[in-house]
Amino acid sequence: MHRCHLEISADHRKAALTGAIHFSDRDAMIVAVLERRLDELKAVVSDLSDEPRLFEEFIKQYGGVAAFHAKASIGIGSGSLGQAVSRLRSEADDVMHHMLSRAIASNALPGDVTTEDVQLAARMIAGVAAYLDGDQDEMLDRAMRIIASGLRSLG
Repeated sequence: MHRCHLEISADHRKAALTGAIHFSDRDAMIVAVLERRLDELKAVVSDLSDEPRLFEEFIKQYGGVAAFHAKASIGIGSGSLGQAVSRLRSEADDVMHHMLSRAIASNALPGDVTTEDVQLAARMIAGVAAYLDGDQDEMLDRAMRIIASGLRSLG
C-alpha cells in the first residue's frame, strides 16, 4: 500500500477528511498525480486563455509535470501504467496545442513557435526545477523569462 498526501480521489470527502489517500500500488499513485497535474494544466489554460502571461504560467506547470514524469517513469513498461501515461501524454499534448493557439492569437508568442518548441522549453524548465537551490520561485521565474524571451525572438 502506497501513501500520498494529495487531495485527489474519487471520494473527495474522504480525502479531505483524512488528508491522505491510500493507493493500491505505485502505478496507481503515479497515474493519480499525473491526472491531477493535467487538470491543473487545463485550469491554467482555461483561466488565463486571453492573458498575456498564459504561456509563462502554462510552461511552468508543464515543466513541473515533465520533471515529475521523468522521475516517476523509471520502470514504466508497456503494461497498464505505460498505457495510462501514454493517454495522459496525449491529453497534455492537446492542452498544449490549445494553449499555443491562444498564446499566438493574443500575440504573446510569434506564429512560427511550434509545439516542439514548447516541449523543448518545458524540458528546460523541468531541468531547472530538478536542480534548484535557493529561492525556487525566483529561479523558475527567471528561467521562464529567459526561455520566453528566446521564443519571442524566433518571430
